Amino acid sequence: MRFSIAQLVACTILLVVSEATQAAPPERPAVRIVLKHGREGWIADYKFRKSAPVWFFQRSKDSIDKTQWRLASFKVATPGVALARLGNFDALYRSDGRPLRHIRIRITPFSRPLRSDYAPALTFSDGGLAFYTHHFVVSPLTSIAAAKTLPVSPDWDGIEDAPATITVRDKGHRLLVRGRVFKDAATIPLSGPDTYVYVGSGPLVATDHFAEIIDPGLPVWLRGELDAFVPCLMAYYTERLGVPSGSKPTALIAWEGSERPGLSIGGSVMDRLVVMALSGQKMLEAEPKTLATLRAFFGHETSHFWIGQTLQYSKPEEGWITEGSADVLGIRATQHLVRGYDAHPKLQQEVDDCLKLNG
Repeated sequence: MRFSIAQLVACTILLVVSEATQAAPPERPAVRIVLKHGREGWIADYKFRKSAPVWFFQRSKDSIDKTQWRLASFKVATPGVALARLGNFDALYRSDGRPLRHIRIRITPFSRPLRSDYAPALTFSDGGLAFYTHHFVVSPLTSIAAAKTLPVSPDWDGIEDAPATITVRDKGHRLLVRGRVFKDAATIPLSGPDTYVYVGSGPLVATDHFAEIIDPGLPVWLRGELDAFVPCLMAYYTERLGVPSGSKPTALIAWEGSERPGLSIGGSVMDRLVVMALSGQKMLEAEPKTLATLRAFFGHETSHFWIGQTLQYSKPEEGWITEGSADVLGIRATQHLVRGYDAHPKLQQEVDDCLKLNG
């Protein structure tokens, strides 16, 4: 079954809520962050209720090209406050040792991939953006010396708790957060699961159980295929496996242009969210192998929305239980949805891999 965008939008009921009616954040968060867009670009205002001379960013991985991305993306506008890499982590501090109270940071969105972490931002060809929430999370420390001695993997139980919220504001634009649509602003408690917050006016495809933003700059053939496949995939999983608990499953698919040769498919999956960045000259023309790769990615990754609620394993080496299940679900779903798809080679490969890994 295939649906056009118009048909999907026509049958969609979008949940639009105001900032005041969102899921309740902490009553008095230790840190309030407001990320807003205006004539000067993107600005993040941090307000601290807890007294500390140093606040370090919990996630400080460099980009894959070894750039200290936050130092390139964040420019502190508050006099007397510095942002620097102290040991293994980026940190905000005052040189005079006084507690931080209010800090303003000008932000140039950074969308290049990081090493073993999520990209700080996802950029869309029409100017839309998606920010990764937990790159804004900070924790207090007593001194610069304490920051410099933090190990790469600290004992987080020993780090002082500082509940925080982030409010993203862009007047006149739509925000998409965990499958819910907001107007002008949305507030997210940072103590919950990490996610991306989409801000923009890109076309939204949504059903009762799924929401999707696909970059309007995506090659026409590819956009048409994804518009036809992904909503039907989610409807099929819901029909066979039931409605997943929690927030509505969501996909964000960005187009990064065709300047580079070949093709690039970068994807990440987190709680109820799939994000993907596509680019490359080979994406411009219809290519069965490219389409098969994308279908396999979505079939596998979105099945985790259901598998994660029903299957668990006790040791890392047992990860094949969920990964193998996701492969099989994706193959069977594609077999059901795509006319002429031959599932047997992929299923045989799954059996062969299972025997090879587990005897």
